[in-house]
Amino acid sequence: MKSMEKLIKHNSNYYIHTPSSVAKTVFLYPTMLGYYYYEKGYHIARDNFSSYLIMIVKKGELLVTTSSKEEKVIANRLVILDCYKKHSYTATKDSEVIWIHFTGQNAKNYFEYITNNENEIVFNIEHDYQVENGLKMLYEAFENKNNTSEATLSKLIVDILTNIILVKESEDDKNHNSVIEKSVKYINANFTKELSLEKLAKNENISNFYYLHSFKSEMNITPHQYIIKLRINYAKHLLKSTSHTVNEICFLSGFTNVSTFCTTFKAKVGLTPSAYR
Repeated sequence: MKSMEKLIKHNSNYYIHTPSSVAKTVFLYPTMLGYYYYEKGYHIARDNFSSYLIMIVKKGELLVTTSSKEEKVIANRLVILDCYKKHSYTATKDSEVIWIHFTGQNAKNYFEYITNNENEIVFNIEHDYQVENGLKMLYEAFENKNNTSEATLSKLIVDILTNIILVKESEDDKNHNSVIEKSVKYINANFTKELSLEKLAKNENISNFYYLHSFKSEMNITPHQYIIKLRINYAKHLLKSTSHTVNEICFLSGFTNVSTFCTTFKAKVGLTPSAYR
């Protein structure tokens, strides 16, 4: 079908799907889907459209607004919106977009999981072809007037959502790695100072639990174990290369208690600080 809206080019198409009563109670299903060429300045705002919306920007740029945020969506990015809530989007450049409105069983749960309760709505799919291919397959099923079963339509939507989740998890892993890499550099430069889990997590603006889990996953040891390792190695260096007393080396290497230092040193090195020297 051709859209009559202004600033949507004539070569744009969309399709409407009316689900059966079975689909409404059992499946995920599309309500509308299309391939649009927007002219710069196109704008739409809705209070409620009773669906969830996935858009992939092939070319151009959209500015998307929800009740809680405003996001720029550039080429090779995907945005997912809860259209049961107030939302709008504007083509800030001439844009090519493939999109689908969908809903059904578990649609809300998928949306909340993917977006982390609407905290993340834009995803980079530049290096992932499966999400876009899935959306194209769904679009082509309507474009070619295939007699596609509702179960198959549901499976295609589930596959799209699953692949978005995989993109999200891959991006999360990269973010975890960059956060921990930054934190390790900070620890390396400050291990002789007081470093608590709370302080390290706060530096990265993440929770204590999340920081600890990410650090251990990346480094295979806890932050505390890593800090102790650095302090013991530095103490070994000071014992061999300086005339500082054991007590002085205890505090210079970041320990705050001589007894704890000596006990820890012997446990890690197999000798007391004095014997190692």
